[in-house]
Amino acid sequence: MTCSDIAERRVSALDARRSKFAAVGTSSCRLRPAGLLLLAFLACFGCSRLDFSNPTATPLGDIMDSGRPYDDGAAAARAQHRAAKLAEAVAAWQRSRAGVVEGYDIGSGDVLRVGVLDLEKPGVESRLEVEVGDDGAVELALVGKVAVAGVSPEEAKRRICAAYEGKYLKSPKVSVALSEPRSKPVIVTGEVAKPGIYYLNKNTSSLLEILLLAGGLAAGAGDEVIVAHGNPAVVTNVSDTAQATGTNVEESAEVTRQDVVTVDVRRLLDEGDLSVNVAVRGGDIVTVPAGKKKYVYVLGYVARPGAFPTEGGDEMEVMHALALAGGLQPAGRAENSFVLKKSASGQKVVPVDLTKIARGVRPTFNLRAGDTLVVGTGFFARLSEFIRPVFSAGASYTPTLAP
Repeated sequence: MTCSDIAERRVSALDARRSKFAAVGTSSCRLRPAGLLLLAFLACFGCSRLDFSNPTATPLGDIMDSGRPYDDGAAAARAQHRAAKLAEAVAAWQRSRAGVVEGYDIGSGDVLRVGVLDLEKPGVESRLEVEVGDDGAVELALVGKVAVAGVSPEEAKRRICAAYEGKYLKSPKVSVALSEPRSKPVIVTGEVAKPGIYYLNKNTSSLLEILLLAGGLAAGAGDEVIVAHGNPAVVTNVSDTAQATGTNVEESAEVTRQDVVTVDVRRLLDEGDLSVNVAVRGGDIVTVPAGKKKYVYVLGYVARPGAFPTEGGDEMEVMHALALAGGLQPAGRAENSFVLKKSASGQKVVPVDLTKIARGVRPTFNLRAGDTLVVGTGFFARLSEFIRPVFSAGASYTPTLAP
């Protein structure tokens, strides 16, 4: 084979390669208009996100993840509501007790200042300071022990007069005063504004008064208050219990106090039911447990699906839940959402259009604990998730001719 033959073959091969690449380039150019139409179609229907450009009743930050914690003041509002209800309940309880005289019952450990006229010298008052023993009695000159526990100072005075009358004095004149009243501590723990030890200035208080002393319920308080009584289970004199609860109880009756009483806060504060305003005595422990965590669930085409606590309440605003879930994914469609609600008859599906809620066209609503919000998608939005990566990869390829 001569040199001219070899050169002619190389030229022919080069021409063939150039013709091949030219054909590819022409075919690619023919596909470009179709590709542009597909891109425009997807831009209009498949790749678009929700349009929140119009004024909305709910801020955009409620829908899209702004990176800042969401705080609509719901917890503070609940705490303020509970405080207002506590004040109303205390006012109602005080009105129901109008005209009731507060008393103090003498008990073991009290120191009494007792004065008896003409006991040692005519016209001279003998003054004694005596402590009430564990048996509930005081030791007095000449007459010995006199039982005074569980009665008021005025009743103790009558009992001491009766002890001296006839035997030692014809018409005894006696005075009785508290010199050192014993401490009456009540321990308040749990979800209150100011937990601690509070000392009563009377023998019996009420749950409302104790909660008021402790500054009211905290935001994280549950719906129950537990009162653990430190006194004996049987109370023979129940006038203090009747006064504390605002009910009429016959004084001669015998009442058995439970060691632990659970009070429904909703009945006491929200409904104003004073019958559950139990008596609290020195030595009792009042505990306000934290509310059990309750959750709403957000699933579907959101950035962070999961369970979100309702922050001490039973409900959460739907846009709040969507914000906690990080907003929508690119394929998410807020208008194609629904809520799953549990009921006694089974599970109920409620379609919702979050777009209209965000724009203020429809009012918002609250998800109850246990509800599930599911954010759906659309056909073209889902299709774009598959086409976009392929189309992007194809659009980046530009055929070039080999030198």
